[in-house]
Amino acid sequence: GAFCEVAHKAKAQEIANTLWAVAKMQQQIHSSQLKQLLDAYCVIVHKDQPQHISNILWAVATMKQQVQEAQLTKLLSAFVAVSGDAVPQAVINTLWAFAEFRYLPEQLLTAPLLVDKLSAADPHLTTIARACAELAYRDEQLMEALLNQVMGSAGTGRNCLTSGGYDAQSLVTLCWSVAVLDMQQHAFAVLLLAQTCKPLWASMVPEGLAQLYQAHMWLIDHSLAGRQGLVGVLSAHQLQNCRAARQEQLNRTAKVEVGLFQRSVFQVLQSVPFKWLVPPAMEQVSLGVDGQPDGAALIDITARTPDGVWLAVE
Repeated sequence: GAFCEVAHKAKAQEIANTLWAVAKMQQQIHSSQLKQLLDAYCVIVHKDQPQHISNILWAVATMKQQVQEAQLTKLLSAFVAVSGDAVPQAVINTLWAFAEFRYLPEQLLTAPLLVDKLSAADPHLTTIARACAELAYRDEQLMEALLNQVMGSAGTGRNCLTSGGYDAQSLVTLCWSVAVLDMQQHAFAVLLLAQTCKPLWASMVPEGLAQLYQAHMWLIDHSLAGRQGLVGVLSAHQLQNCRAARQEQLNRTAKVEVGLFQRSVFQVLQSVPFKWLVPPAMEQVSLGVDGQPDGAALIDITARTPDGVWLAVE
């Protein structure tokens, strides 16, 4: 509290170090105090170095606290202006933080030679793909560059792939990102990346298993790369593990209280003056091409019109 009162006199590094320390201790600070610190920092951020900007963004995102959009805009512009001097990890942490804030850092994602800049931090390259997927940012050239970099480093080419130092979650993240962004031209790359995960299966975590199942259903639903999804790439037992992990993930999501906006939309649909074939319902599992639940996604609101058309509201 005392530091916040004199934040306007503090040096940039002092503010960055304070927030970083709070985040490391897994604590939070009051929203009004955070605003004070960030307001003070935004006044001097144009004079600061990229590491401090990255540390502040990482700290606040780690604490899962909200940042005003105007502050995010200023922090992003300041970081992009000095990103040429940033170490790869600072770039990665900054991208991760903006994805957590659900704020599209387009200036950074379109920065010249972004992928080349991170070539020295190959294991973290897939963080870029994840940020793009979580923010629904489709950039064909960027994804192509990421796939070439990762698959080139992980093996001798797209037809022969080894882990090449990547952990299983990094490879799965790239599979999942391609699927979420619906980049169908890269379907065979998803197969190769998934196959590369097999020797690393013991290190797979539930999130990765669930993501693989989403990629599997994406391949099937769009009849891509042999139309069998990851059947034949992964064993039946492995796919069952993936499906179970995805179902558990959906179950947890369904238990989260829905927001006011979603409830309002739901009430509007309920008031539509005609008879639904299937009435509006919230938090429903998506359906595959066969009309059966496929576990690929959890839809905010679904309904079926009198003429048989399924409506999905996200």
